[in-house]
Amino acid sequence: MRKNMPTRLAGLAGLALVAAACGSSTTTASSVAADASKVDTATDSSTPDSTTSDSFAPDTAPSDTGSDTGSDTAPLDTDPSKDFGFAVRLPGQHTLTCSNPSPMSGDTLVVTDADFICAFSYKGATGHVYVQNTATGCEGGGMSNLGTFTSPGSWMSLASGVAAMSGGSYDWGGNHHNDSLEFDYQGKHFRMYHSSFGYGWRKCQPMDCIQVTAGVGGDIVEDGCTKDRTLPIWCSQVELNGSYAPPVDAFKKCAGDPNP
Repeated sequence: MRKNMPTRLAGLAGLALVAAACGSSTTTASSVAADASKVDTATDSSTPDSTTSDSFAPDTAPSDTGSDTGSDTAPLDTDPSKDFGFAVRLPGQHTLTCSNPSPMSGDTLVVTDADFICAFSYKGATGHVYVQNTATGCEGGGMSNLGTFTSPGSWMSLASGVAAMSGGSYDWGGNHHNDSLEFDYQGKHFRMYHSSFGYGWRKCQPMDCIQVTAGVGGDIVEDGCTKDRTLPIWCSQVELNGSYAPPVDAFKKCAGDPNP
């Protein structure tokens, strides 16, 4: 290109002389020449985007970093095998209007769902129980307002697998919060309760034993919640973030227990 430059300049000069001789402006001719010199004839090696696909898959669910003992630090389980086969839900909180509020409390109460995962052992059947208990009501309990619950689901996990159960229920346990958890399994009705109470007949730890009863509120058929704690279990409540302490037996007699 550099060798041909004088010839090109001479040609342009000739065009300018012809235009001047004809009485025309030189602006058009020089502009055309300048634009022509700026034509981009280079080949673009880049490839335009023809797709919106991304080699990175989007996160569809939070990961589960819990251990096989049941401890789970993830917001919600995506791998139920980390929780004895259960798909553990996130409990909620509910602001409920009390039907007959206590004179010492307001008309409403904020209640958290009381979901529990419990170790279970009875006559050779060893595994875990998961019962969901949704706060649905509020009632006056004399000294304070108390939440009431319904149980949308309950499950038993054994070595053979996970099976749904019926008869799930949860009772807050009055002003002292001596709570209990109930469900049906293989034709029996089980009540998880407490075997030790401290000063003022108050529990000091989670539910730790089993009673076999004749249905909800029925007579006790087999009492494993005596001071000898003959049917021991252990329960852990699921927290609002989906985590829970491993349901490992850590029983101790309550201080002030009248049955040492």
